[in-house]
Amino acid sequence: MQIPHGWSNSETAQLFFRELHKASSSILLLDYDGTLAPFQENRLKTKFYDGVRERLEHLLTLAQTRVVLISGRKAKELQSLAALTKPIEIWGAHGREHLALDGSCKSEPLTTFEKKALHDATNELSRIYDTEMLESKINSIAIHWRKTPGTKAEIEANVERLYRQLVSAQRTDGSLRKLPFDGGIELRVGSGDKGDAVNRVLADASIGTVSAFLGDDLTDENAFRALLDQHQDATHLPVLVRKEARPTLARLWLSPPEELLDFLDKWIRSVESSR
Repeated sequence: MQIPHGWSNSETAQLFFRELHKASSSILLLDYDGTLAPFQENRLKTKFYDGVRERLEHLLTLAQTRVVLISGRKAKELQSLAALTKPIEIWGAHGREHLALDGSCKSEPLTTFEKKALHDATNELSRIYDTEMLESKINSIAIHWRKTPGTKAEIEANVERLYRQLVSAQRTDGSLRKLPFDGGIELRVGSGDKGDAVNRVLADASIGTVSAFLGDDLTDENAFRALLDQHQDATHLPVLVRKEARPTLARLWLSPPEELLDFLDKWIRSVESSR
């Protein structure tokens, strides 16, 4: 689906904020990289777009809204990057790690096969590439080519070769997956994606809760699908946030940072005016 621009005047946006204004509870689900923060060559120096931090801090004071970050990053790493003054709930590692508001952090353990596959993939990639290009997570090893875009085709070929080698050698039980993302590719073990995290959050929601997920990457399509699979009405909205639109399951497109900030402002006004 290709979304036309002019989001603020769209019928989709108007219907959603009308429902949000009427709702007694709401959930705002947010990706971080590329959505709330522009990409950086050094992923450990990624910061919010100007104005996002202040709005998130405000949203975290609203009793009617549950704010949740959902990311491929490690939960603790994202908590450190966000550096918010108030606790925020985070689902990291594409939903396999949960950082609660009380600071407790739980992750799903890997099986023996998953550990072996991830260990082998990490060792092989570490032999070929500098550590600054690699990102080790609890259930995947990612390689970023944003610093060296000229090597994208070479990296893709090497990862494909390694993936086939691991699978054909039966060094995995089939749990190893090769997944592209904006600026890189990763080898991930086990099940779980951002859609699973969305489903877990929504499972705790009361009847009538309004929700939205804001994301930019291909990995966010699973989260968009999770909203649409459960709810086909205006109360649950998948939102694409990126400079240029692309085919997507999202029902709304925001170009950051201005339209992103405007959306967050509208959310705040809709909730506060319903008191």
